[in-house]
Amino acid sequence: MKNNSEKQINKGQLYRITNLLDEMPELWKEIKPQDDFFKVSNRIYKIYCLKENAKSLKQIAKNELQILEIEDMTTENYCVVVPRSLEDLIVEGQQQNNCVGYYYCDDIAANFSLIYFIRQKNDKSKSVYTCRYSTSMNKTVEFRGFNNSAITEKEVLSFLKKIDYRLRSILKG
Repeated sequence: MKNNSEKQINKGQLYRITNLLDEMPELWKEIKPQDDFFKVSNRIYKIYCLKENAKSLKQIAKNELQILEIEDMTTENYCVVVPRSLEDLIVEGQQQNNCVGYYYCDDIAANFSLIYFIRQKNDKSKSVYTCRYSTSMNKTVEFRGFNNSAITEKEVLSFLKKIDYRLRSILKG
């Protein structure tokens, strides 16, 4: 891990992060050698807080479960997977190298956003695309591949429109 910013790492910050890592060793998975200390520190602290807040975890699961029925949607090559827990979101963020596992959790708990994954039909465990549906805008507002790369595949873009239509129907009822 490196310090890519002008800010200096102080002992208090280092002490806080090492305490969190001692308390929850599974958070070590969040650290990559190329990562900036401050970004990693914030990410680890956010995940730690979410795991400590059982009410928020239950609300995330409850809100995501309301869209579970979109998992029956498929195309020739793709299918939909709905996360069922914070752990699912964290794993997705790790696989995709994006912020879904910690940044949107408050929005999901408040039902402002819902997350779903697009996967290859032949391997539902491997992340391909992460999507964020805005409940206020009634559409998928973010859809990204690895490292937040843009989705340009016509099959997937068309699939997103069908998913949006279905989600609007589910959520208004």
